Amino acid sequence: MEHLLLRHVNHRISSYLRAAYPDVTWSWCEKEPERLAVYGGIGRIRVYGIPDFDHADVTVDQQANIDCSMVKIVPLSHIGAAPDEEHKAPPNRQPVDPQIWYEVQGRKILETLMADLNSRGHNSLTLYENGNICIRQDNEEVAQEQLPAFPERTYWPRLVKVFERNGLAAKITDTGIVVTW
Repeated sequence: MEHLLLRHVNHRISSYLRAAYPDVTWSWCEKEPERLAVYGGIGRIRVYGIPDFDHADVTVDQQANIDCSMVKIVPLSHIGAAPDEEHKAPPNRQPVDPQIWYEVQGRKILETLMADLNSRGHNSLTLYENGNICIRQDNEEVAQEQLPAFPERTYWPRLVKVFERNGLAAKITDTGIVVTW
């Protein structure tokens, strides 16, 4: 029943956003958006196709009213930076925030895969630059899944800290990031 209610809320959010931004798409940043649909509250979504914003805080009240507050997340290091410093990223590429990447794209895939691997006796995996997730079986690397938009090597030290904050051990090697649980 929660999933049906969540789909209804999703459609209402989409309609609300498309009234102002016809090409918008979005995804939940919340782990359990069903709770927001059932109990109300405030949850964050990642929005795409809106030039000036990258997130929105969605409020669902007890009367089932929905309101969206648009959010632009700017790294603290960019506040007060000279205009040239803001554009250090190569053209046509946005800087990647490993925490947001993990919450939006990596967490679900990794948690599901790690639970499965753990049940089969594994306790580590390797993440490669192309996003492949591999495990060792009989001295061979066996691909398991692929992570979308995996952060480039320059972001790996920050990504390792994200993994550690989430209870995982991570180590950068010459070939990738070894994650142990």
